[in-house]
Amino acid sequence: MPENTSSTRIEQASDSLNTGKFYLLLLFVSLIGIIGALMMIAFIFLQDALTALLWKDIPVDSLTPVFNPTILVICVAGGLGAGVIRHYFKGEIAIMAEDLMSLVRKGGLP
Repeated sequence: MPENTSSTRIEQASDSLNTGKFYLLLLFVSLIGIIGALMMIAFIFLQDALTALLWKDIPVDSLTPVFNPTILVICVAGGLGAGVIRHYFKGEIAIMAEDLMSLVRKGGLP
């Protein structure tokens, strides 16, 4: 019976994710995301300013829901909840390729 080549490819892929080039790629992708988010916020401010300039009677509060502290509290609570669950069940942070390799080896998830 021939060896399953898909599991070999998964192992090779997971090895390539632990390199400096991969983390450099993550850094660049994060920077692009931050730049995109800042451009979006600048666009919304510009849109509000132009709307206020053109139409005097229209309230412009587009960013009020975005900068609501309740949203920040909900996100932090969700992150802490996920961390507590991971700690309680002794879960490890794993790349999906590693989970798939475990699935192939053991016949089930860890």
